[in-house]
Amino acid sequence: MTATLARAKRRVAAKRGDAGFSMVELVVAMMILGVILVLLAAVQISSIVTVTEARKLQQATAFANEAVEQMHSIPWNTLSKGMYSGYLGASGGDELVSSGVLTVDGKSVNLIVAPASNDQNLANPARPLFDTTGSHVQVRTDPSLTGVEFTIKAYVTEAAAGFTDGSVGIAVVVEWQNRHGGVSRTTVWSEAYRGSVTSCGNADTQPFLAACQSFLQATSDSGTVTAEISATNVDPDPASIFAIPLMYPSAAVEYSLGWRSANAAASITSQQVNFADGIVQFGGNTVDDNIATTPALQQGLTLYTLRATDDVTNQSGWVLNPADLAVTQSSAVEAETYVYQTGVSPVKHLRTRSDYGRPATVDASMTVSCLSGIPAGQPCAYASIDNEDELLDGSGYILMTMDDDTIIRLTRRRNELASGPYIGNTDEAWAARFVSATGSVDVGCETISGAGCVSAGASRTMADLNLGTVISGSWDGAATAGMVVLKGDPGNCDYYTESVMVQRGADQKTTTPDYDRCGRLEYWNGTGYSAIVITENTSTTIDTAPVTWTNGDTVMTATTQVQILPAYVNNPAPTDPDCKTDACTVSVSAGTIVMVSTYDLVWPSHEFVLIVSTIVTSPFAQASYTAAPHVS
Repeated sequence: MTATLARAKRRVAAKRGDAGFSMVELVVAMMILGVILVLLAAVQISSIVTVTEARKLQQATAFANEAVEQMHSIPWNTLSKGMYSGYLGASGGDELVSSGVLTVDGKSVNLIVAPASNDQNLANPARPLFDTTGSHVQVRTDPSLTGVEFTIKAYVTEAAAGFTDGSVGIAVVVEWQNRHGGVSRTTVWSEAYRGSVTSCGNADTQPFLAACQSFLQATSDSGTVTAEISATNVDPDPASIFAIPLMYPSAAVEYSLGWRSANAAASITSQQVNFADGIVQFGGNTVDDNIATTPALQQGLTLYTLRATDDVTNQSGWVLNPADLAVTQSSAVEAETYVYQTGVSPVKHLRTRSDYGRPATVDASMTVSCLSGIPAGQPCAYASIDNEDELLDGSGYILMTMDDDTIIRLTRRRNELASGPYIGNTDEAWAARFVSATGSVDVGCETISGAGCVSAGASRTMADLNLGTVISGSWDGAATAGMVVLKGDPGNCDYYTESVMVQRGADQKTTTPDYDRCGRLEYWNGTGYSAIVITENTSTTIDTAPVTWTNGDTVMTATTQVQILPAYVNNPAPTDPDCKTDACTVSVSAGTIVMVSTYDLVWPSHEFVLIVSTIVTSPFAQASYTAAPHVS
């Protein structure tokens, strides 16, 4: 009897084992699938947000440059009057102005405001300085950015010290709402000069010197690398996903942490007199508390500039024959920026550091050659930043330390030694005006006539850039080099490199710009690394295979989306072949790379997502030539 009951029990158990999935098992499987779909949506949303923010900045800069050019075209007697006397009331107020002083980006300068007895003529508006109401503010919408509004503010300021005779300053500020709900801002500063009142041109109808002298201008920038980490909650409804503190679920106030690399820039402006500016901005860190009324905390980002000019009316600002201005910063000035855990979280702390300690040189001269290919006596500017071999001085990174002291390099640009196939990170920018001697194939302006020629260029080399590398371990045995590596392409370039060069002048009205990009992107495909050879024409989007890190009951799953954008060239056919009524302009950038990594952290009591956005902005150069109307 006992044996019979045992056999019966075994038959019942066997039938139960063949019964298929239970309802509970099915519901659990559907929940897991739902979470995966939500995470995939979050990755796509994050990528779109990052690209959109970059496009907003690009559009804002375009609006600012356009407004500056419009200000330059305002007749001198109108521009030099300054702001309409009632501009604040007409524009509804301006938080950047107090007691006639404009304060923006840490710089304060007095505004020029027309007296009521000799006010601006509102019946003849001179936008963007003032419209028919007297307002200096205009709002423009870019349809390609789904209705994003840009507020453009134009100002006339007192000239810089020593530039008070027949000159005024110009400032244009463009503001827009960023993804955190705060206000982002970009500012362009410029000058306008009247010149000799006895020369040709009518100051009531002609802008500064436009009727008497050709106008030539060129700028260049070596580009930057930026990285930022932020966090969001996890919710099945994408509309319910919002920013949370980095150390969620703690009450920490830090919502984002980031770094920006150093960059070099140069510019030349020429119309009767020449101004050459060399610029270096060192790297720095930022921490944001997501409060719209308070700016992000910044560390580093020190700016160095050197100006040379042959303006004989401004002896105090005239640099006749300057020696190189060498500027160097030590990393001891800028330590790592930390965010510590203050609650229960598998993340112990986050830390970031920029390449602040790299040595740099700035040069500007009217008489001495700034760069090979630019003959002595041709106005020029040059800025360069060299590699720093020490780890703490030359690298830029965001690191995350987990509970078990495992360190994950969320993003890191290395600083290879200056020997062997690597030369590390270098940045270079230059600009020159060729008046009495020609340039070379490397700097352009190989022929000159009449008003001459201006050219500008920039180049950059980069050591390897790694995303998502686990130190002293790996992603559960996979992706030992990280999710993404941006590096040189063997056989073509030993390191990731980019360069641009433009020129404009009497003999270069439509000259095609030079630009180049060489590199290789390796990404984890699930079983190994796939590679994309990068040139200036590469345009593609890829997603890495997911990788997982596990420690007890904590699981972190990560993936990266990479968008490689091609070079951007703006070389329009001039509407006026003689470049008199409209400037002949050209601009080029070597192509941007946007990489968005998401780290989904799940542990027994909470789940949230860390988003790391890394953007490699390429070198940029622009040149413009406007011939004097009397030139045949």
